[in-house]
Amino acid sequence: MHAFLLAKVNHHQEFFAALRCTLLPAQHALLLLRLSAHPRMNFLLRTLPPDLTTTACIAFDALIRSSAIHILLLSHDLLPQVALDQFCLPLRRGGLGLRSMVSIAPAAFLGSMAASAPLLFHVPRPLSAPPHSASLLRRLQEAYHVLHLPSKSLQLPKSCQLPPFDRLLSSLAATPIPKLQRAISRLIDSRLLTSIITAASSADNLAIKAHFTSLSQRNTSFYPPHLSRFTMISSYSQFVCGFVSLLLLRFLLNVSAVLFSSCPTTSCFALHVLYALSSPCYHCLSLSGFITS
Repeated sequence: MHAFLLAKVNHHQEFFAALRCTLLPAQHALLLLRLSAHPRMNFLLRTLPPDLTTTACIAFDALIRSSAIHILLLSHDLLPQVALDQFCLPLRRGGLGLRSMVSIAPAAFLGSMAASAPLLFHVPRPLSAPPHSASLLRRLQEAYHVLHLPSKSLQLPKSCQLPPFDRLLSSLAATPIPKLQRAISRLIDSRLLTSIITAASSADNLAIKAHFTSLSQRNTSFYPPHLSRFTMISSYSQFVCGFVSLLLLRFLLNVSAVLFSSCPTTSCFALHVLYALSSPCYHCLSLSGFITS
């Protein structure tokens, strides 16, 4: 089974290689990475338990991460762990929307069980036999343990409650919980964001909170599709450089060290664009001391 899943991951290698083509603009490549490449493991995660998919998830996460790093002209060795963690946050939380397959595998498995619970009761079995086997019950218990469920922080539709693992199928067969995977994934995102802020030193904690608060404001996830109204841009390559620089500032990375050593004519491009856009992110970072004149 592990060899089969790794073969499925390797089957996507050609697509990931295409995303690294230098002719593909960074903005287009990231959109394809997030919307087309990233969801390719979801079906397998929903149909197989996490203990079988872990190895394949690690390999797929490495492909996603290396592709994003290549598109952003970064070096993995120079990236702090907080930036790699931020990659996994959704756009509305200040990340790239590239969730870790390892972390959401238990959520996908439970979401699938929730959706199929009513059908499991129609599977022929001996009278009084439970709708789950001992191995399935053990895997449900492991998923609950990894995700620390039940949790008061899990936001479910009104009147819905997540039952204990040993009563999950019987309870959901009678009272389904819609979109359980999405609800658990949001809980995982919230915990990750909390860990990023908590990991910051006491001196940087307030600034980090301000940074992510600004990124979570409405419409801050929509990067400018074109910047032709700014006279500083004289070529499409400058636009690509500017888009990437906006992303790097989103991750509090050193823009000049990454981009402008090979593109000196745009050394102040990103900061001028941010100022012109008057984005909450720019002003928040300025007040926090991350950007200085």
